[in-house]
Amino acid sequence: MMEWITLAIKIFAVCFALFNVGMALFDNRKKFGYAVTIWKRFRFRIFFKIIFILFCVGATYRALISISPIFGYGWINFFMKSAGNILVTPMMEGLASDNIIIRTAPLLFLFGFLISLPFMAKLEENVFRRGVHTWGKMTLNSICFGLMHLALGIPIGAGIALIIPGFFFAHKYRQTYLSLCSKASEKEAKNKAVLVSTTYHTLMNTVVLSYLIIISILSI
Repeated sequence: MMEWITLAIKIFAVCFALFNVGMALFDNRKKFGYAVTIWKRFRFRIFFKIIFILFCVGATYRALISISPIFGYGWINFFMKSAGNILVTPMMEGLASDNIIIRTAPLLFLFGFLISLPFMAKLEENVFRRGVHTWGKMTLNSICFGLMHLALGIPIGAGIALIIPGFFFAHKYRQTYLSLCSKASEKEAKNKAVLVSTTYHTLMNTVVLSYLIIISILSI
């Protein structure tokens, strides 16, 4: 019975992942110019900052696991071998299949996911960063940002560690907003600040997803 429940959960997870990425691409099918705008903003200095932030996230996660193994588990562990994001983990497990088609499908999904990243990042930045430029609110929203990811099945320690990039994105938003609020309208200052934080957010997700795509290619 448990095997059937586990199989049903895995099928649901795959469908959930495909639906979310598919809807992100469909809903923004006429807005790909925005994605291009985000990609064009990438610079090496931004890349190196993101690498440092990811290092801090990884170090924090490892430190928490060393304190207690419980930090290495998420709810998705009840149904799958490895912890991770429900949008990605089911696809990555497909890489272990003996069927070449099943092994190739995750790669196609990850490329689609890659294209949708700017839109997903913008959504989160509008929720957690727009209009927030006081240290207290930034801290609270950064905590919510990190822990919100626990709903996607990532390990508890990873959710806590993601508070770090959440606060970093908040800092970039605040920095841009304050530099423009006296020169532009309130709306323009907020839009520009969201654009900047979305750029950093998208690049961080791109680095992580690109790593997974490389693994997928090597596994085929």
